[in-house]
Order: sequence, then C-alpha cells, then structure tokens
Amino acid sequence: DLGVTTVYVTHDQEEALSLADRLVLLRDGRVEQVGAPEQIYGEPVSAYAAGFMGYRNMLALPVADSDGRQATVGGTGLRLRGIDRRDGGGREAVVAIRPEDFTVGAGGPNAVAARVAVVEYRGHELAVEAVAGDERLHILTDERLAPGDEVTLGVAPDRVLVFDGERL
Repeated sequence: DLGVTTVYVTHDQEEALSLADRLVLLRDGRVEQVGAPEQIYGEPVSAYAAGFMGYRNMLALPVADSDGRQATVGGTGLRLRGIDRRDGGGREAVVAIRPEDFTVGAGGPNAVAARVAVVEYRGHELAVEAVAGDERLHILTDERLAPGDEVTLGVAPDRVLVFDGERL
C-alpha cells in the first residue's frame, strides 16, 4: 500500500512464510532459492532448502532406479518411490518427507513397516518417532500409538522428494 520495498531478515520459517510476498533463502552467504512462500515451502530446490523449510525426515539413501521423473530409493527395511529432483545421476540421495505426510495404517507403493519408539502427546496430535529398518522416521498423527507398536506407514510418492546426496 505504501509502495515501499522492505527487506526483513529472520531465521524463523513461520514468520518468513507469513510476512513475505517473496523469500530469498540463503546458504553460507549465497542464494539457495528465491520464490513465493508457497513455492519455497512446497517445492524446495535442494535438500538444504527442504530441511530449512520443515522437512524433518531427511534420509540419506541409495538410489535403486530412476526414470528421470521418479526415483526409487532404499535402505535396510525401507524402500520409497518419490519425485526425482536430482541434477546428477549419482547413486546416493537425500530423501525429504514432512512428518504430516505419513499416514498410519496406509498401504500403497510406499508402505513402510515400522516400530514406534517414542510418542509425544501434543493435544490434537501425536509426534511419533518410529524405526523402519535402520532409519528413524518422524510422523505427526491423530492415531493413538504407544512405544512398541508395530505399524504400517504410508506416504504418497508425490510427497517424497529425492535430492542429490549432499551435505545438509
């Protein structure tokens, strides 16, 4: 309304998303990604951007195959199919999944058998840490779970982002 451009610096992702028309995400003094809040939140360009924007599950996994659009990655006891965001054809990837994108009891192409390790009650939801193979997965759910429960977790392939293996 005032016709004034303002640059506001913050490390608080929620604050940045709620205030900005456009975000610039910096990494070590260099621009990592520029875009509208919805774009940076939903379409991060790198594992670093995904981690910064709340993708709590950042899994280093080997790539089994890729058709250029989707990649299959897997480790011990965990195999997932997701959107291939890699630039190179490397065999190592970082997989990013938001905790709220997991569904307890779901099957499908990304069904994962897991054991519940930790449960934190948060009122309307539970924050759960589950173990699948060698990986610890963080999920948010309204399902009542307890440590020791064996569960099947599902996540839609379009909610699994596969990036080049890199330092986070």
